[in-house]
Amino acid sequence: MVYDGGDVSVSIAAGSIKTADLGSSSVLQIPAENLAGSITSSQLAGSITADKLAGSITDTYLDASVIKHADVSLSNAQCLALATTPISVLAQPASGYANICLGIVALCSPGSTPFTETTAGISFKYTDASGDKVSSDLPNAFVVSATAANYYAIPAAVIPIRAAIVASAGATVGAGDGTMKFRIYYRTVSLTLA
Repeated sequence: MVYDGGDVSVSIAAGSIKTADLGSSSVLQIPAENLAGSITSSQLAGSITADKLAGSITDTYLDASVIKHADVSLSNAQCLALATTPISVLAQPASGYANICLGIVALCSPGSTPFTETTAGISFKYTDASGDKVSSDLPNAFVVSATAANYYAIPAAVIPIRAAIVASAGATVGAGDGTMKFRIYYRTVSLTLA
C-alpha cells in the first residue's frame, strides 16, 4: 500500500514505518478513514508521549478507564458571589453517559486581603447548589487563608446520572481580593450495560 501525505509518500509493506522512511518529513498524518480497524498498544513499538502528539485526543477516543480533568479559574467577582451564583466545574455529559468525580484539587490565592466567610466552606454538587455532594467540602480555613493554600477534596460515594457539577459557597464570601482555581479529576462512563 502506498500513502501519499503531500510532502512524503510512504510504501507500507508487511512491517512498520520508521522515522527514516519519512525522508525530510517528521510527521506522517493518516486520516482516520484510511485506518482499517484500530491500533492497539501491542502494535506500538515504544510509547506515544504528549510531545509526539500534534493537537489533542478528544474524549470521543478515550476509553472510560482514562482519568480526565477539567480546570476552572474563578475571578474575584465569581469568588465573592459563590453563595448566590454557583460556578460550573464540569458540564453535563452526553446522553447515555455519566461523569464520576474522582477528586478535586483547589488553590486559593488570597491577594492582599484574605477572603472572609463563616464556617460553611465551599461545596461541589451535582446539578445545582441543592444537589448531592460529589466530594468533601473545601473547609472554611482554606477559604479565609491569608497565604496561598491548596486542598484536595476526596470523592463522595454518590454516582451521578448525567448531571453537571457546580461549586457553591454555603455562606457569603466577602472582603477578599483574591482568586481561586479548581481542577476536577473524573471518568466518563457509559450507562449502557451489555
